[in-house]
Amino acid sequence: MYDIAVVIGRFQPLHFGHEALLERALAVGREVVVLVGSAHQAPSPRNPFSFADRAAMLTASVPAPERHRLHLLPLRDYYDLARWARAAIRAVGGLSAPVPAVSDTGSGTDVGPAPAVVLVSHSKDVSADYRDIFPTWAHESVPALKLASGVFAATRAVAPEPPPVATRAAPQRSDASTEAPSGIRRIDASWVREQLFAAAPWLARGALTPEQALLPFETVCSPGVLRQLESWLGTEAFQRVAADARALRAYRDAWANAPYAPVFVTTDVLVTSGGHVLLVSRGKSPGRGLLALPGGFLEQGERLFASACREVHEETGLRLTAASARRCLRASHIFDHPQRSQRGRTITHVFHLALDAEAHQALATPPGGLPAVAAGDDAAEAWWCPKCHLVGLEDRFFEDHFIILDHFLSLLGLNA
Repeated sequence: MYDIAVVIGRFQPLHFGHEALLERALAVGREVVVLVGSAHQAPSPRNPFSFADRAAMLTASVPAPERHRLHLLPLRDYYDLARWARAAIRAVGGLSAPVPAVSDTGSGTDVGPAPAVVLVSHSKDVSADYRDIFPTWAHESVPALKLASGVFAATRAVAPEPPPVATRAAPQRSDASTEAPSGIRRIDASWVREQLFAAAPWLARGALTPEQALLPFETVCSPGVLRQLESWLGTEAFQRVAADARALRAYRDAWANAPYAPVFVTTDVLVTSGGHVLLVSRGKSPGRGLLALPGGFLEQGERLFASACREVHEETGLRLTAASARRCLRASHIFDHPQRSQRGRTITHVFHLALDAEAHQALATPPGGLPAVAAGDDAAEAWWCPKCHLVGLEDRFFEDHFIILDHFLSLLGLNA
């Protein structure tokens, strides 16, 4: 028996495969820590549910008498493996400090051994990399649950007519030994999300009810999770995320016949002035309405810095001469994490411009004020946001733009 069993996942949504990890963690650990990944992300097709949504799913999946042993902790995306691992270890460390022990003299000032920690994960996740990331933790693997592929309905995205109402079957779990003429497949949360988004047009037209849309998942998710999903499918929030999913699919389809997977290059700009940051809200899907830095795709024949200056002007109306922009340039950095964008492999070059007195004068800035800005191009709105407000807006930022801000402005502090 370990002192602490750790489970790490995004649980988007929670399914029986995740619950198998929790069951094993409860069996081998006195306390169970669940690190809920992507905890501060804005809603997106990859991360549609908030930390609170997933915490409710996780809590409901554990028997009531065992819930006092369950600790649910948020873990943000850093797009930096080393920083992410440090945050995970630090979160668990907050619950696993050495316990004071009674010394031979009875003073009680000695410190006992550090608690034993085990990471419980699916066998597919236990690799040399995982062992390198968490070298002081023990590792225990659980076979990934699989289901007969025949129980999964075909996508409704191309169905010419509303799908027929399925016959309700009693929820049951399947394991890796399940065999069927059509084969078996591992339970996959991404597949669940894709099918729900494919059902969105039918739900919007009233040709499908939330309860009907969830029938294929009764052998994948528990009744409690299905009830949460049923409520979610009737919301505007679901339709917004589903619209993003359609936009992303169209985006990928446009490049589907390319001989090689494309790599996109973008530029983004962090403009600061008087304790404020220049932000835009996105006017189009994906990420419609989310906060972002002004920026966009590099054009053919364009240099990176010229692209950055052009994007700032097009999206915010802020016009800087090349010489003025160069003078205000304080730093630049490349953000190239392979999963930073759901649009595909996208590498962005970010430039930090700190407007100086000369730039303010050229921009006709009023005394003690900020340069005038106006949204244009792909931006729905442009405004100056006080730096002190940024942390509170973290879950409203598009993709990794908040982490980009943190890189330049140290919003989360040294230990985050």
